[in-house]
Amino acid sequence: MENLIKLMKGVYYAGKKIYRRSSRKKNARQKEYLKKTKYAADIRSKKKNTKRYVLQITINTEPDIIQKLDEEKEKEGYATYIKRLIREDIEK
Repeated sequence: MENLIKLMKGVYYAGKKIYRRSSRKKNARQKEYLKKTKYAADIRSKKKNTKRYVLQITINTEPDIIQKLDEEKEKEGYATYIKRLIREDIEK
């Protein structure tokens, strides 16, 4: 495998034979990296302790909402702003 010619990502050509780079090795390297960096623990913790909500806003019909969220993002962050509005609503 000295004179390899890269054909595309993960695929190499050497003479008459084509070699494919194994994804198993890549997965093993990724798992090893996750263990070293404690990143996997962070991912598990986030999965267990958090929940994500996505808000889809139409640019053409709701530009006022977009403008307000952009203003709040610069001040305190729009997630904090939305959480504060919800807590104020709960207290009523």
